[in-house]
Amino acid sequence: NVIEFFSGIGGMRLALRDATIDLQDRIPLGEFKAVDTSELVNQVYRHNFNNEEPWKVNIETIKLKDLDGKAKIWTMSPPCQPFTTTRDSKQLQAKDPRNKAFVHIMKSLETMTDRPEYIFLENVKGFCHSETHTEWTEVLARCGYSWRQYLLTPFHFRVPNNRMRFYMVIRKDESFAPDVGEYKYDEGEREAPERNWDGFSKDISIVYHDIRPCTRSCTINGQALDTSYLQLDSSLLHKIHEMGDDDVTGPAGVNEVSNYLIPREDIDDAEHNDLVVGDSVLQKRWAQGLSFVGAEDRCTFCFTSSYGQSYNRASGSLHHMQCPRGKRVSKGDDMSIQHSGVVRLFSPKELLYIFGFPDNYSFPTSMTTRQKYRAIGQSINKIVVQMLMHSELCRCAAKKESVSS
Repeated sequence: NVIEFFSGIGGMRLALRDATIDLQDRIPLGEFKAVDTSELVNQVYRHNFNNEEPWKVNIETIKLKDLDGKAKIWTMSPPCQPFTTTRDSKQLQAKDPRNKAFVHIMKSLETMTDRPEYIFLENVKGFCHSETHTEWTEVLARCGYSWRQYLLTPFHFRVPNNRMRFYMVIRKDESFAPDVGEYKYDEGEREAPERNWDGFSKDISIVYHDIRPCTRSCTINGQALDTSYLQLDSSLLHKIHEMGDDDVTGPAGVNEVSNYLIPREDIDDAEHNDLVVGDSVLQKRWAQGLSFVGAEDRCTFCFTSSYGQSYNRASGSLHHMQCPRGKRVSKGDDMSIQHSGVVRLFSPKELLYIFGFPDNYSFPTSMTTRQKYRAIGQSINKIVVQMLMHSELCRCAAKKESVSS
């Protein structure tokens, strides 16, 4: 069984489901118990998972008997606000009231007698330098866990999105040590395939079974932090915001933005008009500082829950429908003069593709576009988590088989 803390729109569930498709005989999944207090994301969860009702309870109030021995796998993406390092964030860390739920999980884990075998955690980069992270690893060590830690961005998985996040893969096994080593990729392994519109699983399964550590590593509180760079050499990542070949933004090997766009003829006029950025925004002097990307670019800025409501680089990129490369977009004090009607928001469906969700994932028809952006902005990138889950579960399953034989 699986408990999904902070379940959101179900990204962890989808990642785990797809990560274990070829492991069902060794790691059969049972029931999922989603836990989230937000009705906005809960209605999306119900819509996509057979009307299953998430447990709408304040995690701080969950009793030990409701956790002890109830699941072999925990997944979680705790509130990131206490650890966010953006300009306006307060960075209260452990003092932030929104961190209390995660603290309760830590205390419950240490008190339990029948603990989960696996824990998968995602958060912002600032989490790994926080006091909460230190306390968390101390609890894990006392409970007999070992873990691997990662700083990964969708770029590592050919996805054109700059969204660095911290990941922990935790196992109830003190010998579960982090990989350390060196490996150099052949050029052919960096080639990016076209996106499979039937879902990502077929495309990425070819690299599932051989995730190797990065040659660049650092330590946090003595624990090795390795970046598994799967498809891209990490030395390329410093070029993310530099002008690439022929003015293309983004590192070589990443899929073009065009692979994630919905053709204009497949977007009805009402939705299209809702996505187009109005002249009232483009006329602002600060509009020239927004992130404009074209179909041939290989980079977009991190999309947040304020996308479509707040216009700035930090909330996400805008799509220029006529300029194939964002670096070629002419700038000026009044961007509406040359770009009226040709700049739009990425649609919610396009963001789902970028976040790795399958084609059959959808939203309730009653939800507004802004509500959809809010829900997606709170989600994990399913592809990144799925790859990590599959790698570690394959490794653990192989170890169990070798021991039993």
